Amino acid sequence: MSGRHADGKEDAVYRALQEFLDRWGEGLLAAGYASSRFDALAAHLDELGVPLAREDGRLHLPGTSTYGFPMVISPLVERPRIGDLRGVAVGPAGRGDRL
Repeated sequence: MSGRHADGKEDAVYRALQEFLDRWGEGLLAAGYASSRFDALAAHLDELGVPLAREDGRLHLPGTSTYGFPMVISPLVERPRIGDLRGVAVGPAGRGDRL
């Protein structure tokens, strides 16, 4: 895997993905969550001394903080409902196709 980006960030992401695949094979890489009390949660984690990184407005908790399963926590953003998704599958081109 290789990606090109001026600041090298994309390459670092591809390297991390390749390291994960080499070690574990296919599977869940990380979990993502959203919190309506994002700032309070960040302060609480800081008080507990939980190692984390703040980047792009999110909290990134490494697997060393979460029993081996990295997590990303974002502020909760309310979005309008888009309708009933039952019966919608992702097709080969990545578009939603009705089943």
